[in-house]
Amino acid sequence: MRQAGNDEADILAKTAAEEAIELPPENNVITLQDVKQAAYKTTGNKWQRRWEICETGRDLYEKNTNYSCTKHSIMYDFPTKKHFSIFAQLRTGYTELNYYKNQVGQTNAIESCNCGAPETPQHFLLESPCYENEREDMLHQISKEVGVRNLNLATILTRLDGENTEETKAKLQTVEHYIDRTGRFNTAVPQSQS
Repeated sequence: MRQAGNDEADILAKTAAEEAIELPPENNVITLQDVKQAAYKTTGNKWQRRWEICETGRDLYEKNTNYSCTKHSIMYDFPTKKHFSIFAQLRTGYTELNYYKNQVGQTNAIESCNCGAPETPQHFLLESPCYENEREDMLHQISKEVGVRNLNLATILTRLDGENTEETKAKLQTVEHYIDRTGRFNTAVPQSQS
């Protein structure tokens, strides 16, 4: 894989050199900004290629196959480090939720939610009867204000095609409010909201 990336970088460098030869002398000045842009583009292309062919991180990839490492999109879901961390956990599946903690062998970790079902991100956000009222409010708010009707992990945790920045921000703030209301990420022990 490393060799393919190096080959791609060599091709890009040769192409840039050929283009530079064709420029008139007054335009043949390469600035530091030009070098930075070329490096940024090459690095972005390498990261994008690795993202597409890598065998790890497939949970996030499956949630949002349109994700591009090279797009200049701003994530609006992290007004605090705490919430940024929680959203990253829920997107990847590597969470403080019991199912994952049990999978990695953390001591005293049970796999299930207080309701008895495996406590996965899907269960926490969309299924657990422990947070039924909070979830109903969240889903209603997302549906009403943002217009998202097909609610699943991908539609509530990622930016959708055609969704503008304000809609994405409002949706993620609604999910953030749900997370805070459940209290589930306040401690290591699940909080029942029956």
